[in-house]
Amino acid sequence: MAPANERELSVAIYLCGGLGDVIVSGRFVQQLFIAAGYPRIDVYYHTPDVARFVFNAARFVKGVYADSALRDARHAYHAVIFVAQFVRYEILKRDEVERLSPALLKIADEADKRLVQYRGLFDRHPLLDGLWGRLSAQAGRNVVANLGFLGNLPIDASTATFLAPDPNRIALADKLLAVADTPYVTLHDGFDNMQGTAPGKATKCWPLEHWTRLVGCLRASMPDLRLVQVGGNKSRHIPGTDVDLVQRTDLHEVAWVIKHALLHIDTDSGLVHMASALHTQSVALFGPTLGSYFGYPGNINLSAGSCGGCWWSTPEWLAQCPRGLAQPACMAAVAPEYVERRALPALTARRAERPRYTLVDARLYDSALRMQRAAVLDRLFTQLDIAPVPITAHARREDVGLYIHASKQWEYLYVERRIEERFGANRCDLAIADIGGGRGALSPYLAARGHRVHLYDIDYLWDAGGDERVERRFLAWAARERIGAQFASLYNLPADDASFDVVLSVSVVEHIVYKQYALREALRVLKPGGLLILTFDYAAGPGRFEDGMRREIFDAKRLNDALAALRLSGAGFGEAALERSLRDIRRDGVLGIPDGMTVGGIAIVKEAV
Repeated sequence: MAPANERELSVAIYLCGGLGDVIVSGRFVQQLFIAAGYPRIDVYYHTPDVARFVFNAARFVKGVYADSALRDARHAYHAVIFVAQFVRYEILKRDEVERLSPALLKIADEADKRLVQYRGLFDRHPLLDGLWGRLSAQAGRNVVANLGFLGNLPIDASTATFLAPDPNRIALADKLLAVADTPYVTLHDGFDNMQGTAPGKATKCWPLEHWTRLVGCLRASMPDLRLVQVGGNKSRHIPGTDVDLVQRTDLHEVAWVIKHALLHIDTDSGLVHMASALHTQSVALFGPTLGSYFGYPGNINLSAGSCGGCWWSTPEWLAQCPRGLAQPACMAAVAPEYVERRALPALTARRAERPRYTLVDARLYDSALRMQRAAVLDRLFTQLDIAPVPITAHARREDVGLYIHASKQWEYLYVERRIEERFGANRCDLAIADIGGGRGALSPYLAARGHRVHLYDIDYLWDAGGDERVERRFLAWAARERIGAQFASLYNLPADDASFDVVLSVSVVEHIVYKQYALREALRVLKPGGLLILTFDYAAGPGRFEDGMRREIFDAKRLNDALAALRLSGAGFGEAALERSLRDIRRDGVLGIPDGMTVGGIAIVKEAV
């Protein structure tokens, strides 16, 4: 934790609850970062490792610390914010906040007015949280929307959240699964690992015999479906599953397992919130907690209905049924056959999703494209107020951090040409996702043309030259230009399925491993009939060019393998085509491309089913 300084607003956020609460609160943290003008944010939580997973690689969180440290550190912050079922702002240095972020003062003052109406409930948190949940549900707000309401931020039930599990754990997760390319469902029996209640004894738990019957029902209905159990130290082993990962994964690994499942079946646990953040639908079983409050609209939220909703009706509600029953009636009444009946349509639909893809273009760098489309480059430089440079140099606009690396002159033209061919030269209202675009000029150019552009990257520091503040200058400028720039993992985008007409990724894939998962995610958010455009470095014998920056460069085999995973034939870059491209790029003197390497592009259509 660094002390407050005259140039930077610093905020401490105190989080409570379990894993699910921290994931839910992540929406608040990111929206506050934007609304308050990109302050320094530190998070305090009772189990820092859990919060470090939730905020892994999150540029909007500077540090994560144990909650016990805040007492001594609070004097160093301009504001401290308590976030749980309620939100409470505490402005510690009002004059300085007014100077550094008048927006935060306005947000906090309005939030305080809203909290006054519920102060009696807040003061007795968590003892009256059950009443608060019922009141909120009656008002049409779930646990996510409440953060927006009480925090005075633009958050509602549909607001996606940032979650970026470590991609280096993907391979281990796949190895643990041992079900490569086989459809599977994840099952979870468990609850907050920090609770002292024994496995199976929490009132939220479904009877083990119900889990066993559900496994039998699913096995009979879909015998080739693999059943994978996940869980931690509060989980019981469910008989009959195909893969038992209980206490065999960390949070990063279980996230990748859930991410690639057809469906997740669970009680009301933190993993349901994780699954939602990973865009995996859940069947969630509710008893003592309210599905209308904790459930997500896209999930299948089930409850018996005759009993339940006793969350925080007594201080011991989680460990002991408020009615004194040894087995809570609310959970026992949710029949396994009913769960199977509700899950099967979702499983059937997901298994039927076999989108077809068509490779509509594949080519390597050529000099002719730049000559044919020179007017487009001129327009790009002019619209974005960037001084024109030849392809032998990189272009920059220092005030907001925009750049056009030399090879991008060809790559941007390639993208523009493919969009025009697919949608027509006059179409300027497309929903476009730029994945990994950083501070590159393509997204701003497309937005200036009238397209609705969403830019996703894990950070905006590429080629920053040590100037970390350029990221915030760019984000502030992008917001003014109506470019939806967000922090995001390329492997888990905060966007719904089938959201975009065009998904593009320019010179990104050579910098990442596990490309097949990034491509799968790009195609997830692409609409049927939409266009995926990739550009990339390309070489024969690429190993000689690979380093910490260029991690895995396409050659013919790697590219064709990536296409084969989509059931597409190869791009057809033969030796003659490669030699022509190498000759052109060498003759043009493209800066940053070493001798023996070129750049290329492919365009793929996701066919409407």
